[in-house]
Amino acid sequence: MWNAGFGPGLREDLADHRVYQGLDPVAQGRDPIVDDAVVSGALTWSTVLSLPFALERLVPRIAAAADGDPGAPA
Repeated sequence: MWNAGFGPGLREDLADHRVYQGLDPVAQGRDPIVDDAVVSGALTWSTVLSLPFALERLVPRIAAAADGDPGAPA
């Protein structure tokens, strides 16, 4: 799980990094990236209220990435 939420272009910058490109989950299309500003903010603040909010939105994406099906959207 990568958090690229607040900065425009962060997702593209991440995709350009050689280390990132060499990761198996990236090659398999199972690399969920948080690019929603609200969810990113909830993760960044990490409060007792914001973390359950973020997890509610992220668990389905994490499950999709971990299901072993590279065709499933993460």
